[in-house]
Amino acid sequence: MKIFIGVLLLLLSLGSYANPVQFATDLYADSIDSAAESRPLVVLYTASYCIYCEAVKTEFFNHIASNPEYQSRIILREVVIDGDMTLTDFSGTPTNHAKYGAERNVKLVPTVSFYDSHGNDLVEPLVGVRLMDFYMWYLNQRIEDAVNAYPVKSVKQDS
Repeated sequence: MKIFIGVLLLLLSLGSYANPVQFATDLYADSIDSAAESRPLVVLYTASYCIYCEAVKTEFFNHIASNPEYQSRIILREVVIDGDMTLTDFSGTPTNHAKYGAERNVKLVPTVSFYDSHGNDLVEPLVGVRLMDFYMWYLNQRIEDAVNAYPVKSVKQDS
């Protein structure tokens, strides 16, 4: 019985990491979803050497990726600026994470950018980690601002 409870607790604790942030592989396809659903595309830029990146992913972004409330409002992806994973950019051009990070002029990580379906910035990026205690507040403010800044499709209604 004790073993069963221990295994159950272990599985429940792993559940919060069941949906880690997805690596960006096709921003073009994501941009189509972004436009269709009027959801901003939030890109977390990280690097393999960045301990703060791992901390914000573990403390904040993995939970956001697993939270249906956030999933209904944003599309969240990760780009590793020193990585060689293949990526299709917003225009449909093949590239990789490192080249894309350089094209976006990302020099400090973690950086969180908020894009519309064309890859245009909706709000100022969140660069670095100011204070971990307030990071979620800063992040939620930017997400809220990006959602509010996202151009809404006009819906034609019959009169």
